[in-house]
Amino acid sequence: MKTCFTVLFALILAISVISPAVCEAAGAELSFSSFDGGGPEFSVILEDESLVSYTSARSYADEFPPPGASYRETFVFTGLKPGTCELTVRSSSPIAGEHEFLYTLSVDGELNVSITAQRRLTRFWYTHGGYNAPQSYEIYLLEDSYYLIRGRVPAQKLDDATVQKIEALISEYGLESWDGFDESNEYVLDGEDFSLNIRFGDGTQITASGNNAFPPDYFEAMGSIEEILNGDEKELPLPFGTYKYEGEGFGGDFTITLRADGTYSFYEGMLSSYIGGGHYSFEDGLLVFSEEAGFELLNRFLYTGDALLFCAEDSDNFIYVKLPDGSRFVRQPDEDYDAEAEALRPVPVLAIEVNGKRFYAEPEPNSSAEVLVEKLSEGGLTLLMSDYGGFEKVGDLPWELPRNDEKITTRPGDIILYQGRHITLYYAENTWTFTRIARIDGISSEALKSLLGEGDVEIKFWVEWSE
Repeated sequence: MKTCFTVLFALILAISVISPAVCEAAGAELSFSSFDGGGPEFSVILEDESLVSYTSARSYADEFPPPGASYRETFVFTGLKPGTCELTVRSSSPIAGEHEFLYTLSVDGELNVSITAQRRLTRFWYTHGGYNAPQSYEIYLLEDSYYLIRGRVPAQKLDDATVQKIEALISEYGLESWDGFDESNEYVLDGEDFSLNIRFGDGTQITASGNNAFPPDYFEAMGSIEEILNGDEKELPLPFGTYKYEGEGFGGDFTITLRADGTYSFYEGMLSSYIGGGHYSFEDGLLVFSEEAGFELLNRFLYTGDALLFCAEDSDNFIYVKLPDGSRFVRQPDEDYDAEAEALRPVPVLAIEVNGKRFYAEPEPNSSAEVLVEKLSEGGLTLLMSDYGGFEKVGDLPWELPRNDEKITTRPGDIILYQGRHITLYYAENTWTFTRIARIDGISSEALKSLLGEGDVEIKFWVEWSE
């Protein structure tokens, strides 16, 4: 099963701490290996930035390195005042995603800096099966909290004591010696296979797999770990309700509402003209949202009982607000947020005025209409529009809009984007490939053609908000 929080492969990243594990010099260094053109980029996160300053530098083996050359990136830390804090080095690669290395940084009274790697469990993934139904377990660390996904059961939070028991069993049974185990017994036609990956904050890992072949003490060790994980099962409340993003929405609150009938809706904020929605389901312990209103987005969330945590891997993300991995949506009290309140949120409507008569049209659920609403929210637009083909009035936009072209047979009242730069108001039918932006309902072809008149006509467009 894929994890929603990606980690780096051992072949891509090598980590080394310069000098002993605890550096007792005036300054301290951390050094990492990477390569140009896809290797991990490194950044430093200090819990207390007032304790030290730091610099970084890359060193290549060759004076004129070729494309794709490997290098060492070294961070040098200089003490500013005494104290202790957590130091995180985050690596990010387009090939292998993100991973974090955890350290404790200390500055003594003489401003000497020491850095000690934290051997803290950051990821545990174990699956086994065969003739019997496969079992899978995944633990990962997110924002200083541990979460467990067990099979298809929704994720649940683990307390530190449970994780410490697992760490103790890893040490007791010497699972470090399993690293690299990859064997198969070809003479057994059925039975059991397994895969195991354990990662720690100091960058070390244990990777093992087998098909009817197992490392020493396998059944005792993994049986003991499974007993702990299975014994911590808790029943989560049903996910129905409204969840609000803890970060910034698009001009207001970004909310997701889940309903008992398996449908959901999302609204990214007051500046968005789009309310998305579709169906949700649990798959491999994650909530999977399939958006069906227009953009066909697929997004995955970890459900913890009181929050939704965004899983960036294998998710399309949203339209205006691009969520970082692990973004948190918190369940709202029923008295403040519910589905009915969500439905009453103001939504944008496109206002059109022709020869003193005003119409309103609901924008289509596509990026063309979204951007047009954005532009018109900054100020209305008056266009001189001309007849074309005996079925439309057409005018030139002052900016280009994204295209969502499809073959359409128009009807009277359709507002169409053509070639990204022209907006048209149809008063008769026409079949062509272009983008519908909105539609005026309740007016006949004859009435609209009469209102538009012969020759050029000024048409005003702006945005209003409906309650």
